Amino acid sequence: MSREKKNQSMTDNQRAAVARGWASSRMDQASYAQLHGIKPRTLRQWILRWAPTAPADVRALTIIEQAIRDLQALHDAVSANVACHPAKQHQEPEHEEPVHPPSASPARRPAALSNAETIVATPPPKKRAFEW
Repeated sequence: MSREKKNQSMTDNQRAAVARGWASSRMDQASYAQLHGIKPRTLRQWILRWAPTAPADVRALTIIEQAIRDLQALHDAVSANVACHPAKQHQEPEHEEPVHPPSASPARRPAALSNAETIVATPPPKKRAFEW
C-alpha cells in the first residue's frame, strides 16, 4: 500500500494518535514519520493540528517545578544525613588560638581547623528525561 493510500485510509483519531505519540517516542520527526509511513511534513502538520506544544511559559513552569522537586530531594537527603550524626558540643579553648589565613599549610593550622570534619554533599537523584 502506498503512503498516500495509507494516509488517506487513516481516520482523524488515528492521525491524532500518531501526532501525540511522536512527543513521547523520543525519536526525531523523520524517523517517526517513516515508521508510520508518512512524510515528515505530514507529521508536522498533524502535530500542529492535533498535538500542539505547550506555550513557553507552561514549559518554563514545568522545568522550574522539576528543579524545585530536585532541590527539595537534595535538601531532604542532606537533612537526613545531618540527623544521623549527633551534634558535637562546642568547647571554648582555654587560651586564644591565632587565626591563620586559609593559605597557611595544614601543618601550621590550629588543631581545630586541621581536624575539622569534611562535609560531603549527597549527589542529587538521577535526572529523568524531560517530559511534556
